[in-house]
Amino acid sequence: MQGGWSVSADFAAIPHARHAVASWLGEQGASVSTTDDVLLVLSELLTNAVRASLTGGTDVRLTVTTGEEGFRLTVADRGPGFTPRQSSGDSLPDGGRGFTAVRAVAAELDIGRRPNGWTVVSAVVPRSGEAAQRPQGMASGTGAADRRAKRITRPGSALSAL
Repeated sequence: MQGGWSVSADFAAIPHARHAVASWLGEQGASVSTTDDVLLVLSELLTNAVRASLTGGTDVRLTVTTGEEGFRLTVADRGPGFTPRQSSGDSLPDGGRGFTAVRAVAAELDIGRRPNGWTVVSAVVPRSGEAAQRPQGMASGTGAADRRAKRITRPGSALSAL
């Protein structure tokens, strides 16, 4: 299964994206623990992508797929690209701890730049624990989160088409 969204290059869109992905994960039967891990990785990747896209004015593309290995999150933006820094402590001037957190949770982390100008970051979050009881309203299956998330729309093509 795959879920896909286009997220505005606006920090205010990140909570809406988290809610929509949490709802989708509930529909896929993800445990609370796995959902927490996926949402942590999602927050870090989207924050970086939105930050990179602020000057370009383009949306950020997001897909989440489920497979035997867990959930693969792929975030793509048209920002300038980057090389992740290694965090060596608490004194980083402008963030810099996001990929450390992602690496602590994700089984895989891939960062690439496509010839067409898209920076693509992909992380696999393994499933953890047994399927757990979801908080009320998280797994409604009605798509309500997508309707409430005005800044998020499902794209017409898969991210791999970028």
